[in-house]
Amino acid sequence: MITFPVQQRHWAHALLRIVLVNALIWGLICLFGAQSSYLDAALQGKPRPYLSYLSRWVVGHIPIALFSTGVYALFARHPRWLGQARQLVVAYLLLALAYLPLECLYYAAAYVLRMDAAFSTARWWEVLLASNNYSWFFQLAWMSGAYVTIVAICSWRQSTRLQLDLQEQRLQALRGQLEPHFIFNALNAISALVRAGDKPVALSGISRLSELLRYALASSERDTVSVAQELDFIRGYLSLQELRYGEKLQWRIGGEAQVRDGDCPPLLLQPLVENAVKHGLERHGGSGDIVLEFERMGERMRIRLSNRVSADEDAAPAAGLGIGLRNTAARLQLAYGDGASLRTHHDGQRFQVEIEMPFYLEAAA
Repeated sequence: MITFPVQQRHWAHALLRIVLVNALIWGLICLFGAQSSYLDAALQGKPRPYLSYLSRWVVGHIPIALFSTGVYALFARHPRWLGQARQLVVAYLLLALAYLPLECLYYAAAYVLRMDAAFSTARWWEVLLASNNYSWFFQLAWMSGAYVTIVAICSWRQSTRLQLDLQEQRLQALRGQLEPHFIFNALNAISALVRAGDKPVALSGISRLSELLRYALASSERDTVSVAQELDFIRGYLSLQELRYGEKLQWRIGGEAQVRDGDCPPLLLQPLVENAVKHGLERHGGSGDIVLEFERMGERMRIRLSNRVSADEDAAPAAGLGIGLRNTAARLQLAYGDGASLRTHHDGQRFQVEIEMPFYLEAAA
C-alpha cells in the first residue's frame, strides 16, 4: 500500500478544491454568457439552440480556465511570492511566454474543427498565420486581467489569514495571562482559609476550586461559551470568595433570563468580578456589595457590574486592577472589533463597569 505524508495529502486536497472552485466559477460564466448570446440572437430573429452557444463559450474559455487554475495553484503552493514584486513579474513573463503561443494554437485548432469537416495541419497553420495583432492583444489583455485578479485574491486571502493568525495569537496571549492570574487569586483564597485553621471550609474551597479549574481549562479551548455557563462559573467563583469573606461579601445577579441563551468569550467576567471583590473589600476592609446586571437590547447585550466603594476612595482603579480591565477591553476588541465597548464610571459611592456587545445565540455543540 502506498502512503503519502500528511503535508502532501493536505496539498492534494487543496489542489482539488482549487480545481473545483475554478471549474464552478468558469462554468457559471459560460452558462450566463451563453444565455446572453442566446437572448441577443433571439432579439435579432436568428436564434439557435442554447447548447450551441454554450459549447462555443465552453470551448472558448477552456484555456483561460486552465490558466487561472494553474496560477491560483502556483501561488497557493508558493505564497511567499505574493510579497515579492520581482517574483510576480518573473512569473507573469514566464507564464505569458508559455501561455500565449499555446492559446493561439488552441484557438486556431478549435476554429478549424468548427469550420471544416476534418482537421488539417495545413489549414491549422493557415488560420494561425492569419491571426491579426488585435487578436494577440486581446488574448494578452485577457490573460493579464486574469493574472492580476488571481494575485489580488491570493494576496487578500493571505493578508486575511495572517490577520486572523495574529488575532488568535493575541487572544491566546491574553488567555495565558488570565488563567494563571485566576488560579493565583483562587489559591490565595484557599490559603487564607487554611491559615485561619478552618479545615472543613478549606476542603470545601478546594473542591469548588477544582470545579472552577475544570471549567477554565475546558473553556480555554473554545472561542465562546454560553452566558449561562459563564454565570455558573461566576457563581462558583463568588461562592469560593464567600468562604473567605463570609457575610461581608454580598452579591446578586439580575436580568439573567434575558441572555442565558447568548454566547460570550470564556472567562470574560471573571477579571471584572475579581476587581469588584478587591475594589469593594480588600482596599477598605468594609463590606462589599457586588451587583451584576444583564440587559438584552434586540441584537445587542449590555452587562453592568458595580461594587460599593468608600466615598473618599480615588476614582482610579488600584494598581493591578487596571490590568483586568485592559485585558477584558482587548479581548472584546479582538472578538467584536468596534461592535463592543467597555466603559467605567465612578460616582463616589459605586464603581461601575459597563460592557455593550453583540448578542449572538449560542452555537449548537
